[in-house]
Amino acid sequence: MRGRRGHYGFCDEIRAYDLESGAAYIVASCSQLALSHGMVDQHATAAARQQKIERGFMLRDNLREAVWMAWMRGLMQANVQTKSVTVKVPESVEIAFRHPLAFAQAVLQGRHSSAQSTLAWSLVRGGRELASGTLLWPTDYNRPAAAYAADLLAIAEASFAPGCPTSVPPLNLLFGMQTPGVSFIDADAKAMSELKDQLNAAFQAELKRPCPSGAVR
Repeated sequence: MRGRRGHYGFCDEIRAYDLESGAAYIVASCSQLALSHGMVDQHATAAARQQKIERGFMLRDNLREAVWMAWMRGLMQANVQTKSVTVKVPESVEIAFRHPLAFAQAVLQGRHSSAQSTLAWSLVRGGRELASGTLLWPTDYNRPAAAYAADLLAIAEASFAPGCPTSVPPLNLLFGMQTPGVSFIDADAKAMSELKDQLNAAFQAELKRPCPSGAVR
């Protein structure tokens, strides 16, 4: 899984989770948007980056449920109402329509936020990609199934505990994996391409690094 989480404070990340053991590897480059006269100072933002590397474990069943929902969400029925609000009209108010219902026009509505980011995920088994897709983080306001997948992922990731996992992802895990774009206001394409290479190198180096002495297994 890779992408940016957060907006004003953010981390560009690569995460690898093992569905069999619950092993987790995280490599991230984090910063805060530096603002100048209401605009993002991209150079100052990049200069403040700090790298974060973690490895450990997550609850396996929670992780599997999150992956299952991300994989299956495309099969869920779309355009359904999951919540409703009922307001009783006072008896003194007459209920009337200004136009006949036959002429009413449907309105397509949706909600979006600049705090949302896109995460790309890929499910790999035996070196072969079984499925891939994207999720809006931290939630999807318009698609309940996608929002539920993000919720399950957050629950699974909340169980993370540092440690020394025995299973290691393959070094070519990132091959062909897409990188979600970042707004040109926040970062230019060239800088993000260079960052992708840096994260890839840091991720592979972490997979090769032996577990620290005395770490919990």
